[in-house]
Amino acid sequence: MVCCLSIIQVLAFVYKALADHHIFLEGTLLKPNMVTAGMSCATKYSPEQVAEATVTALRRRVPPSVPGTRSSSSTLKVTLSLKVKVKYQGHQGQN
Repeated sequence: MVCCLSIIQVLAFVYKALADHHIFLEGTLLKPNMVTAGMSCATKYSPEQVAEATVTALRRRVPPSVPGTRSSSSTLKVTLSLKVKVKYQGHQGQN
């Protein structure tokens, strides 16, 4: 997904800037966005694929000292997968 690569790049820039300014990462709070395909994307990804891409992006660029990133990869995937399913089910009812 192009979106995954973009998020990885943005996270890299953000954490580089935080490091440059000597920010205490243990005291930060990360509110990540989910890696989802754009509306014009022809491919529709499953909630599990969205969760996998999101976890991949976070694992690659968010330092382990940031709170909440020490959860196991499978725990993050399950949590994100459930959030994505709820989000998609909510949108389907509004069509």
